[in-house]
Amino acid sequence: METFMATLIKRFHYISVYLIVIPALMALIAAGCGGDDNNEAAAESTTGTLTLSLMDAASDEYKAVYVTISEVRAQLAEEGSDGDVDEDNPDTTDWEIVASNPGTYNLLELVNGVMEQLGVTELATGHYPQMRLYLGDTPDETTNILEAAHPYANYVVTNSDEYQELKVPSGYQSGIKLVNAFDIEAGVTKELVLDFDVSKSIVTAGNSGKKILKPTIKVIDVINRPVITGIIYEADGTTPIPGVYVTAQAYDPDATDAKDRVVVSAGTISDDNGEYRIILEEGLTYNIVAYMEGYAPNYMELENAQLNASYEDRNINLSVASAITIPISVNISGDPEEGEVQTAAISFRQDAGDTQIEVVSANIEDSAGTTDVNIILPAGTYDIIASSDGFAAQTNEDIAISSGYRLDVVF
Repeated sequence: METFMATLIKRFHYISVYLIVIPALMALIAAGCGGDDNNEAAAESTTGTLTLSLMDAASDEYKAVYVTISEVRAQLAEEGSDGDVDEDNPDTTDWEIVASNPGTYNLLELVNGVMEQLGVTELATGHYPQMRLYLGDTPDETTNILEAAHPYANYVVTNSDEYQELKVPSGYQSGIKLVNAFDIEAGVTKELVLDFDVSKSIVTAGNSGKKILKPTIKVIDVINRPVITGIIYEADGTTPIPGVYVTAQAYDPDATDAKDRVVVSAGTISDDNGEYRIILEEGLTYNIVAYMEGYAPNYMELENAQLNASYEDRNINLSVASAITIPISVNISGDPEEGEVQTAAISFRQDAGDTQIEVVSANIEDSAGTTDVNIILPAGTYDIIASSDGFAAQTNEDIAISSGYRLDVVF
């Protein structure tokens, strides 16, 4: 009996080992085969994915800014080429539609990290040297912040709830060129954001007072970007201020061109709780500048922004200061090219210790000196930088600005 039981246990042991080991070996073999298939599939893949979103480097001049986007296209460089685009015949190159759902967007809602997805597209692997954004001429059927139908495809809502259409120069009929090369890799998702800079994109026309949309758009890869957050307070350090324009500015005193010594990299508007959030470029040192009409500007420095870094509680206090209105006229010599608009960028900057900050700026159309455009800023001493494409920048240093000051810019 004992011999029989011992034999039975031994056989049961062998069967158990068989039942455990053999399936495990089969699983390993299957995994190995599957792994080869997966590797081969990855190696044979010829597509990746592009995710495209929209956000805004904000402006405090309007209650809302609406733009209608019809589509965005990306150009695939031919294999073996240097990636250059045929500027005279852009439609003859290999273009892929990467955002084809038309929509009317309020850019001022896309601040403090809020983004609107424009499209998710499977693309052929390769190098894409540029994109083109096409504006629409018919708004969508949504309502605006005043709960009314959109009166125009592209327009602003002023702080007094008035509509002003944004005229689009005819030169943009072939699309707005977005030069920011990117690569699509097999099986990988590339996430890009179109950063629409409202403050630089809206031009005020001196003669008619009309608004012109001359889009300034950056294409950025937001993955792993450093982010700074904080709250804008009154001078007491406890009362938050909503609606403050907060910008990240890079200062380079050695820049050859005066206009490039202060570069506004990104901007936003503080929310109802006074909070702001800005996505930065890595490796740069920034002045985080806060300014709002009725207050003196203030700033804080952020040194050498690092990848993946989150800079929190970077709060700024503002002190009350009276504001004055400065009339500006712009007169630019020469005739613009067909479909183009002659404009000048005016930047008012102040020294702050061993650095310099931009307080306010404006884009103004050539008005032939007949009609003024007003800009509001606190009294003080400024460097005024005026620039226009095709002309050397003009610098007026240490200008004391008070009530009654007038600026006439001639190129």
